This record gives sequence, C-alpha cells and structure tokens, in this order.
Amino acid sequence: GKVHVNTNGDCDDPANPLYNRAIQGRYPPASPFKLAVAAMALRRGLVNFNSTMPEPCRGSFRYGNRVFHCWLPAGHGRLDLTGAIAQSCDVYFYQLGLKLGLDNLLRDGVGMGFRERSGIDLEGETMSIIPPDVAYFDRRYGPRGWSRGVVLNLSIGQGEIDQTVMNMTRFYLSLSNAAGAPEPDRVRPRAGTLRKLDLTAGQLEGLRKALVAVVDRGTAAGNRSSDLSVAGKTGTGQNSHGPNHGWFIGFAPAEKPEIVVGAIMEFAEHGTVVAPYVVKTIRRWYFGSGADLNQRVRLLTPDDAVPAPVQLLDSVFPLDTAASADTAQ
Repeated sequence: GKVHVNTNGDCDDPANPLYNRAIQGRYPPASPFKLAVAAMALRRGLVNFNSTMPEPCRGSFRYGNRVFHCWLPAGHGRLDLTGAIAQSCDVYFYQLGLKLGLDNLLRDGVGMGFRERSGIDLEGETMSIIPPDVAYFDRRYGPRGWSRGVVLNLSIGQGEIDQTVMNMTRFYLSLSNAAGAPEPDRVRPRAGTLRKLDLTAGQLEGLRKALVAVVDRGTAAGNRSSDLSVAGKTGTGQNSHGPNHGWFIGFAPAEKPEIVVGAIMEFAEHGTVVAPYVVKTIRRWYFGSGADLNQRVRLLTPDDAVPAPVQLLDSVFPLDTAASADTAQ
C-alpha cells in the first residue's frame, strides 16, 4: 500500500516504515543475551564449559513462591554450559544467573556496553537499557516491592533490559573477534573505543563452538563444497502488545569470522523464522552473486519462548531472596 507523509514529516502508516528499527527500536534481547551471562560467569571463574548446575532441567524451576518455566516443557535434563547454550536451556541460565548474582550481572552488563549506544555514525541512535545498579529497583518498585529473583528474568534476556539490534550485534562482534569490537560505521571507520570481553582465547573459542552447535552445518544434498559454517543464536523476545519478536544473530565463517549479521523480526513469534534470512544474507555477502540461497538451515533450538513465571501462593511479602530456597520442579 501507499505510505503518506503529512506536512510535519510524520508517516501515517501504522507499521512505521520510516522508523529505523536497527538503531532506534529497543527490544528484550531474549536468548542472545544468554551469551553475555555465560561470558560474565566464565570471566569471573564461576563456571567452565563442562560445568553443570545443581538441578537438571525438568521444564521449570522454583524460586521462592514462583515457578519459572523453560521453553521446553519436557525439560532438557542435565546439561553443561556448552549444551545449555546449544539448547537454549532457560533452567540452566536461571541457576547461572543466581550463581552470578544480581549485583555482578548488572555491573558486568554495564561494563560490556549494554547501557550504551553502539556508536554507529548515524543520527538518532537510541541508548540501550540495563539497570545501572540494584538501587534502580528500589527507586522503581520500592525497597519491599521486588526481590533479587529479578536476576532470573535478566539471565535469559527478559525483564528490565532492552537493547537495540545494532548494540546486540556489536556484542556478538566482540564474541567473534578477540581483538574487540570497534564502533560500527556507515561512512568511514573511526578510532573509537574497542569493546573487549576480557576472556581468554580458549573461552572465546568455546563460546563460538557452542554457537556453532545452534546452527546445523547440513546443506542441500550434492552441494557440500559450498558449505559455510555459521555460528549464531536464536531468541524470542516477549511482546506485551502482540505476537513475540524473533531474534537471530550470526557470524561466519565460524572458525575465523569475517561478517556478523543481526536481525529481529517484529511479531515473527520465534527466532527460527529469522535465522534463514540472516544465513542467506551472510551467504550472499560471502559467496557473492553466485551464492546458492536455497540451501536449507536446520536449527537445534526450535521455539525458545518462555511464559511468564507463575506465582504459587498469594503473599504480601516479596519473593524469598535466599538462594537456598531454590528448588527445581
């Protein structure tokens, strides 16, 4: 249909096609943020890639008087960190968030740039959001209006966190490049600040291998010679105004990345809808005009949407903040 622009320069199309969603839209980062939580825990020496959590995934996790679900109702069983990333297991990351702690997650999140702009040389970029400190929750909800259980939602990229696509893509650039992520540019490179994760080479390699496991290498039969190893992460951002948003951020070649592409599709429901488009974009850039764009992409994480936690008992008190109260269901 036609797009009409009035004398004030405003567009009357409800889809807002003139709105630059890549740098101005803010969305819950969902499962792609799990890689940030994993990086925080690795950097602090809390886990390694073989680490399991105290409770296996049985489809949900009880914290205080609420049950927090996993996207897979049947559960994933007991996973290590690599498996938890590949399977996008929420119950694993709930426990990893508790192990990390709310203070450390917020402090590290700010340090990683999740409360900044990406720095791209375009006007109007929106600042991404993550609470600066624990005092934020007291100011917003009152001292007794919240509990440290908020770390469970934050650990899977939900709750009081919103990111632009450009800022999340810059984070994945830092995952793919040990030298750090420069400020993105459209006109000319600038000598801006490099964002580095301060992980060892082995830790970065381990995270990349876990991301490779998300995307299957299998391609159309008879065309293995043009195969390209893509690493990436799906995500499903909760949307209170309609269907959920789908994320996928990927880079390739996985062993020595040269390109990073991030995308979100509003109302796409799941990241698996988005992934083929990102992989096609990567293949076109990598192989040029002769790229075979009909190659099939199979994902190991089908639909990682997580329902809201269920409160078990009515109470005037906040959730139990003691980690000892955590039990799996």
